[in-house]
Amino acid sequence: MTDSAPLRRDDPFRLLLNVGAALASSSVGDAALQDVARAIGEAMNVATVDIQGFDAESDALKEIGCWCRDDVDGSGLTPLGTVIALRERPDFRRVVEGRETVEVRGDDPELAAEEREVMAQRGYQTTLDAPLVIGDQVVGVLGVTEMRFARHFMAMERERFEQLATMAAAAVRNARLFRRDREQSDRLEALLAVNRALVEGDGNDRAFDVATAACVQVLDAAWAAVYEWTAGAGAGGDAVDVRAFTLGGESWGDNVSGRGAPPVDSPARLPADRSVVVRVDDPEADEELRAEMRARADGARLLVPLTRWGEALGRLTIAWPEGAPPVAADAVEFADAVAGQLAAGIEGERLEAAL
Repeated sequence: MTDSAPLRRDDPFRLLLNVGAALASSSVGDAALQDVARAIGEAMNVATVDIQGFDAESDALKEIGCWCRDDVDGSGLTPLGTVIALRERPDFRRVVEGRETVEVRGDDPELAAEEREVMAQRGYQTTLDAPLVIGDQVVGVLGVTEMRFARHFMAMERERFEQLATMAAAAVRNARLFRRDREQSDRLEALLAVNRALVEGDGNDRAFDVATAACVQVLDAAWAAVYEWTAGAGAGGDAVDVRAFTLGGESWGDNVSGRGAPPVDSPARLPADRSVVVRVDDPEADEELRAEMRARADGARLLVPLTRWGEALGRLTIAWPEGAPPVAADAVEFADAVAGQLAAGIEGERLEAAL
């Protein structure tokens, strides 16, 4: 008996196995999606590949994986991290909501003129997009493009593409689980770091710097500040001490001044008994605050009261840039935990000063 013939280069089963191998053997988390995107591109023999995660709460897609052939100009690739609101790209509605595999060709005479213009601007000849589904939930979109020629995908190729979409959905789910575990670990580590700084440091200023830096890094925020209400502020006054401020990777302590300094907060501006999320596009939010946010290009702010035994001691403010997704409930929970530690530190300072 002779050995079986070797698999052809374009054997669909071998190509699927290659993607499976990339999924199983690549690094964990978001980096794995790059390996999967490359394997899918080679399996489909296309110019580019995009893997986008879908967030139902913000009704938006986010670029989390991409690949481009070496012989294709990749300057038009969507950068990783780019957020695409579905209201701005209604063509994705059929994929996400209708759960359809959608092929669009630039040479289709029935293609709307505006869509044909967009494809021409991006150099696309043909696009093919499929939903990434886990159970009954759409977790993203897998898209491939052909820029070298006008391609009409055959039924066999579309079937292979949908099989690859199932595998890509597993990669997106795995990346999300890894990211969630990493975020929880990072947040716990940040809380422990703040606690250590409060216990071991000489005064609280170092702890407040650690806290604002942790909020910026862990919550991917634009800036964070700790304010303390000074004498008379609790009665509705405006006496405020900026205890710490972190902008990106930079940090300041007391008496912050100069470009990038935090806005002066007001104790009377918002309720001091609960955390409040303010979005710059919310017409019902405080207009003075929204004007300030527009001036600083803030898209959203989370204002967390620093309270101890019912007394308002200050506020932790965390800001995100324009275009950032909605503030998640677990981000508020983390900020509340940080605020609890900061309030305990301020109370301890005041008790020590009174002795």
